[in-house]
Amino acid sequence: MAGPHSMRVELISFGFAHNEREEGSSRPPVADIVIDLRQHLRNGTGSDVLVAATAGTITAFAGGSHRPVTAAIGCEDGQAASPAFVAALADLLGTNVLTVHHRDAVAAAAAISSY
Repeated sequence: MAGPHSMRVELISFGFAHNEREEGSSRPPVADIVIDLRQHLRNGTGSDVLVAATAGTITAFAGGSHRPVTAAIGCEDGQAASPAFVAALADLLGTNVLTVHHRDAVAAAAAISSY
């Protein structure tokens, strides 16, 4: 997706069942945009339409922002659905992506191996 050259995006995948600061908390990371995939994706499968819509939302939100926009994408455990979704989103956003962080992913899955 082509966006403004000034658009800079930081992507974070996470699990609502985890939190680095408080055991048992389901708080997402601090972000400008938080997307909850738990009701939209099942069994780690993604939707191209949802990825494209999310990319469009991030692009619209970022607009001409002079600072990076952080988007946090969460699923239940942060192990499969959200890392795969973030990887697809990063591919779609291309060079606008500054960083990709998988907060709760224990193993580097094939979907996130390039980041």
